[in-house]
Amino acid sequence: MGYRRANVDLFLIAPDGKDEVNLTNSPENESNPVRSPDGSQIAYFASADGKTELRLMDANGKNTQRLTEVKGRGWMELSWSPDGSWLTFVSGAEGEEAVYIIGINGQNLRKLVDGGAHFPAWQPAR
Repeated sequence: MGYRRANVDLFLIAPDGKDEVNLTNSPENESNPVRSPDGSQIAYFASADGKTELRLMDANGKNTQRLTEVKGRGWMELSWSPDGSWLTFVSGAEGEEAVYIIGINGQNLRKLVDGGAHFPAWQPAR
């Protein structure tokens, strides 16, 4: 999985560089793709006209859904929960970067950690 500059779309590319498939093919700029733990979905950011959204799509590029608009700058570092039901990301929505969490159904968005937090990581449940 990767992306190219100009209009940034997300592509699926085989390790040998063949079988390139454009997953998004839109006028927006998509970035930071991350596959779900079971490989069936991809979370990513899409930006256009000064707005950025966190989105989810099937691994084949179909069934795209908007989870939330991400305010501010510095949106990055998407991470899936081990069970695939939650996403964390970093955003500078309130002026300083913080870690946020949201359900993959687009519900329960909330800030987890304030103050310049980065690189959220999950641990398997015990």
